[in-house]
Amino acid sequence: MILLKTCRKVSLNFISHSCCVLHPFMPTISSIVQSTFFPPPSTHLTFLAMHTMGFDKIERENILSVTSALLHCSNLDFIAISADECEIKRDSSSLEPILSLLGFTVEALNRALCYFSIKAGKETHTRSLPKAKAAKGLLGLIKGNC
Repeated sequence: MILLKTCRKVSLNFISHSCCVLHPFMPTISSIVQSTFFPPPSTHLTFLAMHTMGFDKIERENILSVTSALLHCSNLDFIAISADECEIKRDSSSLEPILSLLGFTVEALNRALCYFSIKAGKETHTRSLPKAKAAKGLLGLIKGNC
């Protein structure tokens, strides 16, 4: 979890375009993990519940890492290469945190979000997705895991 020590405050599209209400003091993941700040009461209750349920420090860090990565994913954008093909926009400020938190390479993430495979018998066919479908798939991934 290299990035946990270097996270910084960023605007996350999923939060800013949803019905979520942000606490005025929004801590970084590293400050939560390293306990260098006093969390708002709702965050404290979450940590208390995790402790009560027996989550150890590594499990809590992993939960926060995946949650942070999914929120960063809301800032990803795609570039249309053609009408039926796209790729992840490589200059996104959220790309590095996502890759670091999830342990992916940019190629693996691009393959997972911009392509799909169909298996028929013993043959597997891989095809690319258009930009709109890749974006919809990413949104489904985020919402399905939050």
